[in-house]
Amino acid sequence: MNTERTLRTINHEHDRTCTHLMTAVWMGAFAVIAAGLLAFAITPPTRDLTLHVVDKERACSPNGDHECRYLIYAREGTFENIDSFFAAKFDSSDIYGQIKEGRAYTAHVRGWRNRALSTYENIISVKEK
Repeated sequence: MNTERTLRTINHEHDRTCTHLMTAVWMGAFAVIAAGLLAFAITPPTRDLTLHVVDKERACSPNGDHECRYLIYAREGTFENIDSFFAAKFDSSDIYGQIKEGRAYTAHVRGWRNRALSTYENIISVKEK
């Protein structure tokens, strides 16, 4: 009788352990899939386009924290030129110096233009036409 009760207890514990293990596996799989979908959804789009540069400026934050960005005004819209860790871009000053008003460039840009948040597509690279 004790042996039967012990076996029943062992089987019950084994079933609970398997259930917990399967739950953990399913939750892990769901987390990996959800993270992948989120990463895909928030990855900014990239595109190549021709920019006809009208003006450019170095815009700095008015609160004195020395945070600046380069803005490029083109007939096609306004773009920014900032360093980006995620795009492995660390030459925004060089690109800004390369860009001249009144000239056309083939530009590789990344991101979105959001007027409400004052965000711009970031110029990753340029080549004069």
